[in-house]
Amino acid sequence: MDATPQPTALRCPLAGDHLVYLSNDTSVGVTFENQSDHRIYICPSLGYDNANDTFNCQSAVVGLQVVVVSTGLAGTVQCTAGAGTTFGNVGIGLVGGAQACTYLNCRFGN
Repeated sequence: MDATPQPTALRCPLAGDHLVYLSNDTSVGVTFENQSDHRIYICPSLGYDNANDTFNCQSAVVGLQVVVVSTGLAGTVQCTAGAGTTFGNVGIGLVGGAQACTYLNCRFGN
């Protein structure tokens, strides 16, 4: 049986949610798991990397925990939609820090 946690709620990411990098590949984007509800987010492109901090978004390691600091949800997105639905952009930062990265065109992976 697959040991992957299933989402406990179908919702969009919220400011303050803790995410963990599941993958980070500059050719295909990043994958996060939301620690609040185990929802998977797949973000194909990096739109912003704060040049004034020490965190390099492109070299973030698998397992690193970050926090959602902003969202830019698509106009009519259904936050209860299933896998494959694009919901918008996610701004993340290190826990306790300022926004470091913004990922674009994120979609639900589960």
